[in-house]
Amino acid sequence: MRNIYIIVLFIFLTGCYQVSHDDLFEEYSSQLVIDALINNIDTVFYVYVSYSANPTDTVDSYPVDNALVIINDDSDNFEILEWVGKGKYISSKIKGIPKNKYSLKISYKGNLYIAEETMIEPHKIFNTKTTYKNKFVQHPGYYVKLFFEKRDKNKHYYKLNVTKNGKTYDSYSDLIIFDDAYAKDTVDFLVPYAFSEGDTVTIDLNTITEQTYTYYYALLKQTTNSFSNIQSPLKNPPTNITLNPLGFFFVESVSRVNLIIKKPKSLK
Repeated sequence: MRNIYIIVLFIFLTGCYQVSHDDLFEEYSSQLVIDALINNIDTVFYVYVSYSANPTDTVDSYPVDNALVIINDDSDNFEILEWVGKGKYISSKIKGIPKNKYSLKISYKGNLYIAEETMIEPHKIFNTKTTYKNKFVQHPGYYVKLFFEKRDKNKHYYKLNVTKNGKTYDSYSDLIIFDDAYAKDTVDFLVPYAFSEGDTVTIDLNTITEQTYTYYYALLKQTTNSFSNIQSPLKNPPTNITLNPLGFFFVESVSRVNLIIKKPKSLK
């Protein structure tokens, strides 16, 4: 879901007013887009830099291939990322370590874009439970419940990534974020997908910062906005990068479980 950026105009249509092409796009201006992710399980990270395309263009974005991209952490690790084509820059030296603070710096056309995030310790999944539900929502099948510990009394924020048989759920409706304000010691969360016997499933529980949660929440609101006249105008999700480009610098810690869906003994 990360490579999703929204630039929208809120349009209120009344009577017989005919909206022209100029009305829709005359105020549009292309914006810099920065998309970066660091976590504790991958060994290679990428930063994408581009310009957003006009809504009437035939492409989604225009890559920026001559930026200076740097990542460093508070353990004195430093790397100038290598450009590998089409606005893509690769990091192979920086390691994602919980509790480390990471800084992203991008120099382009005389401007310096900076973002800083601290990697929170992952909340580790200590158990899973698979249950067959014949009548659940609209899809019968096997459902997985996660169990993980809430380390302290503070509210923590999470994002769920799910892959089934090598394919990741990554549409608009698959942006799953939540917090543990309701929990005391143990958090349980039901993964909202129906699986079949024999499915190979990978579930990533991403522990994220409150600022990252706020970004995802804003993005979720935009993608579910139906353009009703009682809804507020759409806005770009709030970035953590200076100078306010589109995009975000994501620093997330992951607890991962790999499962093969099996029929419970009670159903055999």
